[in-house]
Amino acid sequence: MFQSIYQLLVMMFLMYGGPKAGGHEYNLFTTEMHQKKDGESYDTYRCLHQTFMFYCFIIMNIFNMVNCRLVDAIP
Repeated sequence: MFQSIYQLLVMMFLMYGGPKAGGHEYNLFTTEMHQKKDGESYDTYRCLHQTFMFYCFIIMNIFNMVNCRLVDAIP
């Protein structure tokens, strides 16, 4: 229960506070994921931010898996 609350709080902080903390503010709902310039596609800050959030979510889940394992058998 604690881990799920922790992950929810961290993900909410990253979602809404991350762009302001990084200095790259954008609209969470209307900003496109990719831009095209000179015929090439570039990732926007929204795409990079959501990729960072996904990696943080995966790292938190791996950390949870390591912490929840049984090291010794219960007698």
